[in-house]
Amino acid sequence: MSGSDTSQRSGSATILAEDAKVLDATRTLRWPARRIVAAGFPGAHRSRALGSASEVVELRAYRQGDELRRLDWKVLARTDRPFIRLAPEHAVAATSIIVDATGSQAFPAPLLDKWRTTRQLTLALMAAAQRAGDPVGVTIVPGSPERPRLLAPRTRRGLVDDAARLFASVTPTGDAPLAPAMRTASRRTSVGATIITRLVVVSDMLGDLDAMLGVARELASAGCELTAVHVVHPRELDPPSRATLWVDPEGGGDERSMPPVARERYLSVFADWRNRLARSWRRLGAYYVEAVTAVPSAEHVRRVVGGTSASAAPRGTAVTNRSRP
Repeated sequence: MSGSDTSQRSGSATILAEDAKVLDATRTLRWPARRIVAAGFPGAHRSRALGSASEVVELRAYRQGDELRRLDWKVLARTDRPFIRLAPEHAVAATSIIVDATGSQAFPAPLLDKWRTTRQLTLALMAAAQRAGDPVGVTIVPGSPERPRLLAPRTRRGLVDDAARLFASVTPTGDAPLAPAMRTASRRTSVGATIITRLVVVSDMLGDLDAMLGVARELASAGCELTAVHVVHPRELDPPSRATLWVDPEGGGDERSMPPVARERYLSVFADWRNRLARSWRRLGAYYVEAVTAVPSAEHVRRVVGGTSASAAPRGTAVTNRSRP
């Protein structure tokens, strides 16, 4: 069996050996929140709320009903006036990852490099969030007429195994919008009343991009931390110079050739589109990372977790191709 066919048992789910290598390479990563998160369940990230932690940031006069344990006794002894210690609380950053499983993610057939990279990135990011104590969930959006597959955000052990099983049940195909899944995931609560505070989109961005950016704008204005991971294959960046036939895996249709003149035009348009795409996400305050499948997935995971953006692919141009005999 090839390396991609072998697998390892972890809990009740099967994790491919190549995915296990990425998880092992990123096993020490923890995913810090890059924004001060909303008040919620205690966690590792700094919260907007002020409480009684030891790191004092301000004092205020005691009011009836305040807990006596929050009194600053040293100030009371010096001034004979009661003051309450206020300090930043720490909370969880509930995370939801939206995964594009439409037909363009099956490029190039039969290797499915883009889908493999998407899967590995998602599993490793889920593990990094979980290590920080954060609830994390995933929504996989396959093409119509299939319904999205999802795991609600949670912190329990076996979460990555469950996600691996979910990925094993999906084959990228067809066409479906991601924006509705983004909106639904952002409204879903995890534990109790903890609202999603970090949303990640892992996609080749070849679907309903305008609608996705519209939802992202709403989420950003509400204080949600956004990350856009743009999955790109080297052959999208530099198509073969020989005569080639192309077909859109989502929209179908006839095969089209790409003569040299068309190739040069494609390269120019594609580069311009990627640059505009990166600027669009960044203007919303999102962390944008272009994940080229030829680069080891662990490196992309480190960039996302570390907050390192990268340079920045039009609809129907990222398509399945095969060489003309």
